[in-house]
Amino acid sequence: MKLRIFTIVLTVLVISMTLVSCLVTLPLNDSSSEADKSSSPAESSEPGTSGDPVSVPEDSTPDTSPEQSPDPASQDVTHEESSEPPVEESSTPPVEQSSEPPVEQSSEPPAPVSKDPVEESSEHSREPVSQPEEYDYIPDVPGLPYTSYEGMTKSKLTASEYDAYFKDSMFIGLSIFVHFSTFNETMLTKYPGFLGNTIIFARSNFSAYNNFRYKPTDEDSVHPKLNGVKMTCEDAVKVSGVKTVYLSIMALNELGIYKNDCVKKTYDSTVKLINAIKAKSPSVEIVILSNTYMVYDFNNFKNLNNGNISALNNMMLDYCNEHGMDFIDVSTMLMDGNVLADKYCRDAHSGSGCHLNNDGFAIWTCVFRNYAYLKQKGLYENPPFMPTYTKNK
Repeated sequence: MKLRIFTIVLTVLVISMTLVSCLVTLPLNDSSSEADKSSSPAESSEPGTSGDPVSVPEDSTPDTSPEQSPDPASQDVTHEESSEPPVEESSTPPVEQSSEPPVEQSSEPPAPVSKDPVEESSEHSREPVSQPEEYDYIPDVPGLPYTSYEGMTKSKLTASEYDAYFKDSMFIGLSIFVHFSTFNETMLTKYPGFLGNTIIFARSNFSAYNNFRYKPTDEDSVHPKLNGVKMTCEDAVKVSGVKTVYLSIMALNELGIYKNDCVKKTYDSTVKLINAIKAKSPSVEIVILSNTYMVYDFNNFKNLNNGNISALNNMMLDYCNEHGMDFIDVSTMLMDGNVLADKYCRDAHSGSGCHLNNDGFAIWTCVFRNYAYLKQKGLYENPPFMPTYTKNK
């Protein structure tokens, strides 16, 4: 009986507690529902969200924050290459380089002149210097093929019996002679035997100094090629077996590289080259060709200028007279007062201001044919002197 009463009481307690629990829970659920209904429309209508707050990593920051920009070392970065070529160190110590150019720089066949800032001329007006009246580059000799060079052009040239004189000869020079070689090849197609099918051994940036500074096998070598092989002048003369060498004074690529004594040092290089050729080919005759000049717009470098070029020409003329060598003036007839005439220059206003055009080479042809005539007659004499020119004033 007691057990039954206990069971009934326990049951009543359980039911009572259940009822109380239900009464307490129902109001809380209603409150939560009302809170949801009062939330802002923006939050409740956010597309793709359930209304729960979105967790944001604590280290997340806007991309524009410089302080929080990614570590460059941790990313693949593409660097633009510098427009300047890397500086290559030569295995041979360079000459005491000055800040001025050698002439070899041209988009056309090689060119000569070291490209550095040009010293501005103090005057903009051109003041040509008249040629000395006592100097005549065409001797008054009967029967001379050309008694005037005025108006001579490539189209006016024809075949000549004096071209055969240059058989078994070699012309050595820089980029001006590369252009001369092109001129020569064109003339050969029209007149076989033009200038005796002479060999022209030349290359841009070449000079007496560079003949010795590098070995032909060096990567930086600027030696010309003979039969497709780079070689020094002395080796080319020996291998070719030529009887006469017409050696250009290649000062356009050398005067500008020295800080001081540029004329004497270029003279020494040229004499060294003459001796090197003679050492390997004792019987070869060497004829020196004068160095040509700069046009007005480029006659303003500290070292590479017409004043130094004319001084060097006179030094080499004296050397030839002392050693019984011929010296041919291939420069004065191309001058307009104090400078190379623009009409004979292919790059008078851009480039290097020294490279001859076909009209200039047509005059060279006349000079060489006159030389051949005088040599065959035993009448050739070196110029009494080379005119003196100056840098732009």
